[in-house]
Amino acid sequence: MKDNIKILRSYSKTYRDLVNERNLSTKGSIKDALRLSREEDWSFICSSMDIVDDASLALESFLKFGLDGPTKYKDVGEKYLRLYGILSATYIQQHAILTLHKLNTDSDAKKALEKVKALKIREVRHKIASHACNYLSGEQKDKLESYVPVRLYISEFNIGLFNSEKGGIEKISLKDYLEEHIKLMISFLDQILEKSIKRIFRGNENKKNDFNKRLEHLRIERDGGIVMKIENAENDKFIIIPGSPPDKGQKQQKTKN
Repeated sequence: MKDNIKILRSYSKTYRDLVNERNLSTKGSIKDALRLSREEDWSFICSSMDIVDDASLALESFLKFGLDGPTKYKDVGEKYLRLYGILSATYIQQHAILTLHKLNTDSDAKKALEKVKALKIREVRHKIASHACNYLSGEQKDKLESYVPVRLYISEFNIGLFNSEKGGIEKISLKDYLEEHIKLMISFLDQILEKSIKRIFRGNENKKNDFNKRLEHLRIERDGGIVMKIENAENDKFIIIPGSPPDKGQKQQKTKN
């Protein structure tokens, strides 16, 4: 079974490797090497890469231990810390990746932001971790609502939200919402990598081919396949097991240079 948070981290690492590879091989400015519009864009790339990686560690821990955490003690305070922490981690990761997306692609930044705004985990963040007492309802944008997590329902990956105005408890699976978040972040990183490889290594076919191969392998794993490197093999060979073979009877395993 594929592990999407590890795939996200692999995408992030590949982008970092690409940036480092280009910077170490240039004798000119970083701005020219990465084909940036402004000198200061480099600082935003550095900060965004670190934020993406740090938030991924938080996500990985949460998906492993849930709201209860790795401690053997049942501590209600830790549940709240982990709840508010994971909502903050997803939010800052979204904006770090949107920053990289804006600096590395020519895609519509507004459309990218709209996709992020539609994430359910972002809605939960707004309801209980930033605008708990002054949430603007999507149904009635001029009406304020208030939300509070119900302590009885805070366990493992699940929470319950109580809306004081409407009454009733909305039960939520954070794991499902996090998977939705991670898949969208992977799709953005995929676009970032594809565009960056073309732009940054323009004129350097060897490096372009190397990173395109890495991107190809990432996409295979993203789609549920397996990529295994053959140690000590000549020409860096891999065993590729596709996640979704085009034909049911087609042989799935093949060796690829």
